[in-house]
Amino acid sequence: THGEHFLLFSNLPKERAAGAVKLMESEFSILEKTLGKSAVNWVEKVNIFVFNDRKDFVEFLRTIENREAGAGVASSGDLEVASPYLVALDPLAGRKEELASSSSRTKGRSKKASERLATGAERSLGGLLTEALGESAVAALGKSPRWLSMGLGTFLASQIEPQGTYYQRLRQIAAEAYREGWPAKGTQVLDEGDQVTALESRAVAFSMVEMLLLSPELRPVFPNFVKGLGEGKKLDDLLRSVYQASREDFLNQAGAWVARRLAAGQ
Repeated sequence: THGEHFLLFSNLPKERAAGAVKLMESEFSILEKTLGKSAVNWVEKVNIFVFNDRKDFVEFLRTIENREAGAGVASSGDLEVASPYLVALDPLAGRKEELASSSSRTKGRSKKASERLATGAERSLGGLLTEALGESAVAALGKSPRWLSMGLGTFLASQIEPQGTYYQRLRQIAAEAYREGWPAKGTQVLDEGDQVTALESRAVAFSMVEMLLLSPELRPVFPNFVKGLGEGKKLDDLLRSVYQASREDFLNQAGAWVARRLAAGQ
């Protein structure tokens, strides 16, 4: 199954395969608007590999990426290589999607959320692939920090499955980080310290990028911020030149964002 920018290799049912490629093409357009055209100028179509069995997914990472798949890892990608790719473990193990009955759907719930209710899966395949696409696109920009790639990938995925329990859990972790002392936690994530867990890092990074992309006054210059970090410019210099803020201002603003969501029960 293929589209303009992606070529899918899987044993998925025909409708799911077509839907996955269609979603990735849509996410390509969003990524282009978010990061700029130069950030998605890959050498050729991106191969997408979807495995139904975890052992095959694990073996792929061992062979291609020379690493072990840690607990909870279900997607990856590399857009810098000669044959760029995304890879994911299908949460439904290749089965057809069974939609929840209309009586079980609440107003405003997306089709993807209904599918998760019926299957019991915490993540959707589309969410995993979108997360991998966002992370890999930022990582391919050169010297981009890990927190930025994680944050953008998670943010983009959250937009297609807004009711997902995975993102609710990340927001709960971010809220706990706020209660424990946001500036300290945020600094550890920005500096890639080893005093925060992988989930804490992702949760804090998610909140930071969410603030940058959902704040009307901050979103327009986000591509400039990402471009500068990819070029290896110092974070503090970019915060001053792009957002007219110090690192302390940035951390305080991100903390206030988390606090507002917490107060709103989000």
